Amino acid sequence: GASYIPELASGASTMDSYQDERTQRRMVGVYLMDMSYAFVFGKNQESLAYAEAINALLNKLGFEDRKILQPYKSAMEDVEAPGARESLQKLEKAIEDSWSDGVNKPGGIEMAVDGVYGWLIESLYLVLELAAQTDYNPTFVKFVDQERSSIRVMIDILDVFSEHPALSQVIERDTRLILFNGLLAQMKNLDTENFGADQLEILR
Repeated sequence: GASYIPELASGASTMDSYQDERTQRRMVGVYLMDMSYAFVFGKNQESLAYAEAINALLNKLGFEDRKILQPYKSAMEDVEAPGARESLQKLEKAIEDSWSDGVNKPGGIEMAVDGVYGWLIESLYLVLELAAQTDYNPTFVKFVDQERSSIRVMIDILDVFSEHPALSQVIERDTRLILFNGLLAQMKNLDTENFGADQLEILR
């Protein structure tokens, strides 16, 4: 079966090494996925560390949201208590809501698009590694298959900006469209019965 491997995630301690805003926006999404990964495997301390890194990056980017503070404080207090799982779920939800609300702020569109990009890339990476870890168990291959719908949504989001050249350049629209269309092409025959390990290895 699959197990939690810390080295697969980005590592919350790397947060200070990301200095430019584009990378910071992307890492908000990456860390949110890593927070979920740690949470699924019951790693409460690690999950909370990612939440702390996300909050720090949001503050650096000017998206500080006081609505996160109380759920964060509760998660800090409960991390080793029986209610830790519920507190972490509430914190993750508060972060997601804050992220969504930030779209209407200056720079919010760039924050949302870059964050979703980071989340999606990290999500695809993690499910591929988990599939490989389980010797391509059909259950985990199905998780990889489900990533296709997320990729299509991302392509639709990027297409919205086709008539906005300046913003398209900021969010690297053309480069990302090439990447995601290429991934879809590679995944077009993906299903749990005949998508072989060799193809998944290429995708990795």
